[in-house]
Amino acid sequence: KLYGYNTDYLGLKSLLKKENIDVFEKKVLILGTGGTAKTTSVLVKDLGAKEVYKVSRSPKDTNISYDEAVTIHSDANVIINTTPCGMYPNDDLVMKLDAFKNLEAIVDVIYNPINTRLMREAKSKNIKAVNGLYMLVSQAIYASNLFLGIDEAVEEKINKVYKVLMNKKLNTVFIGMTSCGDRTIALIIS
Repeated sequence: KLYGYNTDYLGLKSLLKKENIDVFEKKVLILGTGGTAKTTSVLVKDLGAKEVYKVSRSPKDTNISYDEAVTIHSDANVIINTTPCGMYPNDDLVMKLDAFKNLEAIVDVIYNPINTRLMREAKSKNIKAVNGLYMLVSQAIYASNLFLGIDEAVEEKINKVYKVLMNKKLNTVFIGMTSCGDRTIALIIS
């Protein structure tokens, strides 16, 4: 028998759960139309999203344009970026958020950099913004377990790997005058 699995679905579901992002009865805009956008669309519909729209630079079929997203669907509650826009080394902004007054959360599936321009813009407007590192780790562990035939709870393993990777991505800088204690504090914290 052949079996097919979509670990991106499980990874994104884990991310939404971890970050307490609820799409039930919400309007969701999915930026992009590739494979991750398709997976995201299925997931948010399965989670009870009221309206789901895929946003494309070249809209066709049921996809909408970025202009339509801003002018017609500015009441969206959650935006999920599945495009590569903003991925290192390009710090591009996929779209401005000024028009979205009901926006509760931005999910950017990009994991490098940790804070994309889209996320920084959301945070500057006091909108919850999360990156895709947890999704990446989750889907990798789910895939690994499937390949190895391991049938166990994965949340603890996901959290452990995520914490290690996140600690490697983040850093803290201490600046101080000579003999002010910055080195001592850095040593204590490390």
